[in-house]
Amino acid sequence: MSAAAADLAQTRRASDAARLATPAILGAIFIASIAAHVTLGTVGDVSWLITVDEKWLAGATPYRDVLEINPPASLLLYWPAVALAKALHVGPEFMVAAFGYALAGLGLTLAGRIARIDARGAILPVVALAAALLMPGHSFDERDTLAAFAALPFLALIAARIEGRGASLPIALLCGALMGACVAIKPPYALIPLCLLPWLVWRLKSGALRAWPEALATATVALAYAGIVVLAFPSYMHDALPIGVAIYAPIRESLSRLATNAEVFPAGLMLVSYLARGRSNGALAQALALGAFGAFLAFIAQGKGWAYQAFPLEFTAALLGAVGLQAGAPSPRSALALAGLAAAMATLAIVSGQAPTPLAALAALIWPILGARLGAREGAASLFGVALPISANALFAAAFGAACGVYAVDGVQDSHLEAALARVAPHPRVLAISESLGFGHPLVRDVGGEWVGGAPSQWITVGARALIKASGDDPATVARLTPFIDADRDRLVADITREKPDAILVGELGTPFHDWAWSDPAITAARADYVFFAGNDDKDWPAEIWVRRDLLGLRAGPSAP
Repeated sequence: MSAAAADLAQTRRASDAARLATPAILGAIFIASIAAHVTLGTVGDVSWLITVDEKWLAGATPYRDVLEINPPASLLLYWPAVALAKALHVGPEFMVAAFGYALAGLGLTLAGRIARIDARGAILPVVALAAALLMPGHSFDERDTLAAFAALPFLALIAARIEGRGASLPIALLCGALMGACVAIKPPYALIPLCLLPWLVWRLKSGALRAWPEALATATVALAYAGIVVLAFPSYMHDALPIGVAIYAPIRESLSRLATNAEVFPAGLMLVSYLARGRSNGALAQALALGAFGAFLAFIAQGKGWAYQAFPLEFTAALLGAVGLQAGAPSPRSALALAGLAAAMATLAIVSGQAPTPLAALAALIWPILGARLGAREGAASLFGVALPISANALFAAAFGAACGVYAVDGVQDSHLEAALARVAPHPRVLAISESLGFGHPLVRDVGGEWVGGAPSQWITVGARALIKASGDDPATVARLTPFIDADRDRLVADITREKPDAILVGELGTPFHDWAWSDPAITAARADYVFFAGNDDKDWPAEIWVRRDLLGLRAGPSAP
């Protein structure tokens, strides 16, 4: 047998092995994601929205009886899963997670078929599934995560249009409808299709009109949703929207801090890893790159700098990096080592609590040495014709791991207070005097309790006070925002007086908000029948549980720190 024939036979054997191994790897990712989601639980935002939907199903009017600042899409997104959970008598968290898996599966499958990705032996499907199910971690069911899944088929379809292909009318309409749902979930995500539009027109000229089905479906869903908001949710327009305009929207990070956010860095490294390969870009890669840019602009437009809002950027950048990784075709030993590098960076991010971006770059710098020992034959990469002593594959793997670690932990988690709250009553009725939504959610749901507050926290007061302080106590600002503070306090006082909750969560202690709330005469009078029950020793988040005086027969926890 000639050397060429031997090499061809070896290549075929490696390909056959990869085809056999890929389903097993995909199954392992799926099982690992379930284990991760069970361990991490439901993120606070989603837990609160589940509570709002439950109250809505029980007859409460959203935005009037239960205050939620996000537009109705946030409620409508989880409502079918919560309603189905109620009908089937299963936990709504389980059904919401199942809905998330279904949407992820739909987005990946539809995009893969449109892009003609071979799922049996390619690296891209493996990375795509890991990016969808493992990367979001604690934020798997967040609105922005689901929006990213919904946007993906649209990107694949536009790439197919550029390549002279298309899709059947029903598939095109479905892709557009999913993109419209993405825009409805968060209007800033309209920047994703808008970033693709000039490229589409430039490449196809008048042929861009062939994209009319998905464009029409996107616009129809988005406009229909806008009409539903105005007609079916008047309480949102009258009660919640003014709060959002006056307090929520003005509170934002500076442009420089948003652009250099730790959650954005891994995406930047993944984009660089693709560019560093020095290969020509295909239509799918170009669509992903423009989609990532649109997601970055949406992150800037939202202005909060929260990790989960960067997920569509991270997800799209990960898929783009995976396109380059597949083109690089690492050997099995090299691929295994890259997976180990990604896992190590994820672990480091979890332990450190932040994206270890400099270390990710360092890992890529030393990879050529390790790669040579593994027989990976990976040396310097080329970025815009300039040789760089890095491996693009290693840079991508390290950045991917760092991104996964960023989303692994979120919210306020305190097992000691959870155990103490469970002792208050079999199904305690609870509200909070707190500036953080994440303190009471999912804590109360985890112990089988009932949230009886009309709001998740007193974030309105905290935000208004922050804006007043930033204005230098400007009299006009004080006069404009004080009514919101008064209404927020009156809502809390009314909830305590009317609902008489079994327990009140109090935290974070020692903050300006806590000092204000604990000394306010109206709040003090409302909580007069409550006594200290348990506290924690957490220096990062000191908190307490106060219970009604008639529950003093219960065994109290440790004294207040």
